Amino acid sequence: MYGRTFLPNNQILPTAASFDNRPNYKPGGVTLDWSTVSSSGGSGSNTATLTDGSVIYDNVKYLRYGQVLTMINATGKYGPYDPSQADGRQTLTRGQCFIVNHTITQYASGIPQTSVVNDQSGDVFDEGTVWADRIIHSGTNTATGALGPTLSNFNAAFPGIRFTSSSRIVP
Repeated sequence: MYGRTFLPNNQILPTAASFDNRPNYKPGGVTLDWSTVSSSGGSGSNTATLTDGSVIYDNVKYLRYGQVLTMINATGKYGPYDPSQADGRQTLTRGQCFIVNHTITQYASGIPQTSVVNDQSGDVFDEGTVWADRIIHSGTNTATGALGPTLSNFNAAFPGIRFTSSSRIVP
């Protein structure tokens, strides 16, 4: 290839939370509120390496596959589940919470190859068969923003989710 080649800043693998990639996607998707998402931190060039081997570089906001999103009451936008908040993200309400199927990274508007900020995502679902180890939940531990909801709360909010055994992700 001749000329300039643009390489992505992040190395995102196409790992899906869905087992058969045929989940019940939310029609029209959701609008993300990136201000509710923390940036990857650190001072190196590879600050976050996900379990599937994807690399997220410094100061990039991302939502990992299997992340539970909940609706923010005041705006109708979506952010990651966080029980310490009081804006709606602390509650799993059936029909107002969804699961991210593939890792999403934020990019700013005005950068080359893009014209608008990517705050729309159609890659979210609430029913289907999923890999058990790709869904972010705290199991029987206390729910936190990092660990996700408890498994019992997850199951109550997502009755149409069926778990299958380990996906054995090998980076």
